[in-house]
Order: sequence, then C-alpha cells, then structure tokens
Amino acid sequence: MGARRLASIYMVVAVAWLLFSDATLLMLGFSAEQIATYSFLKGVGFVAVTGAALYALVGRFAARTLAREREYRDLFDSNPNPMWVYDLETLGFLAVNDAAVARYGYSREEFLSMRISDIRPEEDVGRLLASVEAVRDGAIGGIDLAGLWRHQTKQGELRWVEITSHVTRFDGRRGELVLARDVTEAIDAREELLRYQQGLEALIADRTSELQDANARLTAATEAKSAFLATMSHELRTPLHSIIGFTSLLADGRSGPLDEEQRMQIGIVRDAGRHLLALINDVLDLSRIEAGRDEIESGPVKIAEIVSSVERTMAPLAVAKGLAWSAGGPAEPDLEIVTDRRRLEQIITNLAGNAVKYTRTGSVDLTVTVSEGEARFAVTDTGPGIEPEQREAIFREFVRLEGDDPVPIEGTGLGLAISARLARLLGGRIEMESTPGEGSTFAVVVPVGGPASDGLTV
Repeated sequence: MGARRLASIYMVVAVAWLLFSDATLLMLGFSAEQIATYSFLKGVGFVAVTGAALYALVGRFAARTLAREREYRDLFDSNPNPMWVYDLETLGFLAVNDAAVARYGYSREEFLSMRISDIRPEEDVGRLLASVEAVRDGAIGGIDLAGLWRHQTKQGELRWVEITSHVTRFDGRRGELVLARDVTEAIDAREELLRYQQGLEALIADRTSELQDANARLTAATEAKSAFLATMSHELRTPLHSIIGFTSLLADGRSGPLDEEQRMQIGIVRDAGRHLLALINDVLDLSRIEAGRDEIESGPVKIAEIVSSVERTMAPLAVAKGLAWSAGGPAEPDLEIVTDRRRLEQIITNLAGNAVKYTRTGSVDLTVTVSEGEARFAVTDTGPGIEPEQREAIFREFVRLEGDDPVPIEGTGLGLAISARLARLLGGRIEMESTPGEGSTFAVVVPVGGPASDGLTV
C-alpha cells in the first residue's frame, strides 16, 4: 500500500470521526443508546483501518528485507573468493559459500560442523585465538584487514590467504564475515624470486672472490715481471752495448784491416745488435708504463730547444734517405711549456722516425703551434698514408704496417703504443690525419702548464 493511499484513508476516517462525534450526534437528536452504538462502530472501523495499514506496511518491509537478504546471499554464494560467517563465541561455521566448499575440499555439511580452527595448522591456532579475542567486542560493521594466514585444505595442502573481515550479526548471533583471497602463487613466486636473488648474490660473491684472487695473482705476476725487467734491464743492455761497440770498432778497421766480405758481416752483426737493443728498450719502456713505474718529471722547457734536439737526430736520417726535412717552432723563441722534456722528445722523435721510415720520396716536416693552453707538435710526411680500417690497429702493441717497399721496414711495432701512453702520462694525446696515397700527419698535443697530476698511470 502506498503512502498517499494510506494518508487518504486516514483523512477519510478522521473526517468521519469528526462528523460522527458524540457531540454532533447529540445535536442531531440521537439518543444515548444510538450514540453508544455509533461510537462502537467508529472504534471498530478505526481499528480495522489501522490494522490493515500496519499489515500492509509490515508486509512490504518484510518483502524488502527478504529481497535484500536474497541479494546479499546471492553475492555471498557467487563470490569467487571463499567466504564464511563464524560465531565469535563458539568459533563454529554458520555459513560458507560455494567457493569455500570448492577450494577447501569440505562439503557444506562438513563445514557447518567444524570450527574455524580446524582449517588452520596446529602451530597457527594460538595466533588465531588471539586475533578472535581482539575483534570479539568490536563494533559491528568495522572492516578488519587481518593480513596473511595459512589455511589447510581437507587434503592437507597449505595455502596462503589474505583475510578481510568485519563483525556482523547472523541469525541472532554475533559473528564475523570473512573473505579469504588465495595468494599462494604470489607468495611462492616471491619466495622463488628471493631464492633466485640469494643464489645470484652468492654467485656474485663467488665470482667476486675469484676475481679478487685472480687480480691478486695478476698483481703479483705484474710485480714479478716488473722486478724481472728491472733486474734484466742492466743484464740485457750491457752485453748489447759491448757487442755494438766492438763491432763498430771492427767495422771502422781500428782493430786491423778487413776485406769487403768481413766488413759486410761485421755490419750485419752490428745492425742486428742495434735492432735488438731498440726492441729491448721499447719492451722495457712499455713494461714500466704498464706497471705504473714510469714517473713524469715536469719542468719548464723552451719549445725551440725541443725542436732543435729532435732536428739534430732526425734531419741526418731524412737527408740520408733523400727526403726534404724542415722544422719550425713558434714565433717567440723563448716560449716555454711545463712538461717532461725527455718523454716529449721521445714521442716526437718516434713520430718523426716513423715518418722517415715509411716515406720513400718527398718530405718530412715538423711544425709547432700553441693555442688555447695546448702545444701541438705535428709531423707531416708525404708517405703512403694509412687506410681508415688500419688507423685504430696501429696504436696496438706489436702492430706494424707492411708497406710496398721491397726492403723490409724494421721496427718492433711498439713505438706508437708507447707514444700514446706517454702522451696520456703528460696529460695530452696523439692526433692523426691521413690520406691514402698522399701522406699523414701525426701530432702530440700537451698542455702548456704540464699534466694535471704527475705520475698519472695509463
């Protein structure tokens, strides 16, 4: 029955009550007996109308309540996650949904005869009872995120579940509605990831230990090599100097006249000694640099003095090969830079020596420019040039370019490697430009104020 309808009926009853009141009937001439009869009929009518209205209201409320209960029951039964209601006093199950029956393996009847402690491992029951005690007197409807729990199925399988619950009233009892979301796969995946991480950390620790051991052995080997080279430096160079010196005396005829064949053979021995000495010097230089024992001794030096020193060494070699030689420094003859003169001259001499060695015709030029805090010593030749694919390899140890000259070009293949490392020790670098068939320019560029840190390792 609608609210308007009920209000209309009550309005009619009220009007009738007023119209047929005792006072009205008395004025109309009704007798006392008739008035008593009409009052009885009015009371019966009022009670009937009120009873009908209350019946309609209660019926409507009951229908709505049943519909809502059915809706909630459907939501409860159809939820894909296990759900149940248990009695907070007895801990017995009061209701379970289909997902709980399917996931835990118990029938509905079995569930309703069990307590919530029956699906817990024995060692977790104490924690469960403490949790129930904490929520037993809580307000109805309050949400409780109870966290992770272990549940046990009928088959004895342990599953990790995440519990969300709230206190409710069910069939007149104070209970708790529970939703259990199975997170076993996520927990297993996390544990597997943790085991993998721990295994990876152990593997890294093992590899780190192995690398540290290998590094210690390498360091010991390097130190042993350096000690050996330092010891052998004198032992190797002294006899070679003697061989070169005595063969030079023999070749010059100071120990008696030699015929042409003897002079040629003595010359071969002398040249071989010189070549071997150059090889030993290069190997020892490279070893000292690698071991970090080649220290830089920086000081002020005039650029003109460096150019003159290199020219005195290289000009005769160029002229002897039929090449034009030129050397030019900056306009200021007294211009100085701070560097290790011996090492810088060694680099420039090596670059110029390569230029003379590989250039068959034309010229070799040494030029110096100073700008933006750097001094650039460039050696330009008219040699065969270097192919692009070879430009990186020539700075590696023991790599030599094979030219088209029928006479083999001597060398150790260490000059550019040593020069590049020495340039870095000086705080500078080696630059190269080359055009195949036209020539090349190799330049060492160093800061005019000296390296940032003396003794820099390479």
